[in-house]
Amino acid sequence: MVTARAGTSIMFAGHLSEFDPANADWSVFQKRLENYFTANAIEDDKLKAAILLKSLNEDGYKLIYNLCLPIIPENKKYSELTKIFSEHFKPNLSGFAARYEFYQSKKRLNESAKEWAARIRSLAATCYFETTELEMVLRDHFIVGYDRDPLQDRLLEEKKTITLSDAIEIAASKSATKPTDNTFIKKEPELHFYKSKTNRPKSKSQEGTPAAQQVNKCTVCGRKKIYFRTVFV
Repeated sequence: MVTARAGTSIMFAGHLSEFDPANADWSVFQKRLENYFTANAIEDDKLKAAILLKSLNEDGYKLIYNLCLPIIPENKKYSELTKIFSEHFKPNLSGFAARYEFYQSKKRLNESAKEWAARIRSLAATCYFETTELEMVLRDHFIVGYDRDPLQDRLLEEKKTITLSDAIEIAASKSATKPTDNTFIKKEPELHFYKSKTNRPKSKSQEGTPAAQQVNKCTVCGRKKIYFRTVFV
């Protein structure tokens, strides 16, 4: 327990930023607050409440003040203040709507395996999945969300006992060794084009008989190319 004598100041470890109700997540801030109390061995309820109220910006204090009426926040216990905020910031999103958003999510093109896993964990936070099924649901959607990616084919080869952490590790390692698109570019063979010389007028003796051989020169290498063509008139 942190105590202080009259005329002395208390030095706390770490820094706790202000809570802005318009931009911050209360559930995250509350966890940071609890960690702050633990790090500084703060157990006194009044001190906890005072630190909470001091950590609110002006809009945050106005909000807790209005929610506590007709009692002022300073006369509330720490547990009462956190309960009031938790009830106020409780998401209104239904479980089914949140689950729809969860199951519709797909891995983004430039999203890493670990980033994809973190995103579906965040989406699952408001889905109210049972604790016993959460790990399995996250693992399954992590794999299904790859949406016919070659890495998905690799993950689908795994046994059903694979864990989410194992799936993330496999996907991350395979992504690191994935060849670039240039590896699969097929080079077209080099082509030489031939230009035939202008044919001279045929003599009467050549009419009705196979044409004489023609000599052609490659426009690239300059070599002579000979081929035969049979013409009947």
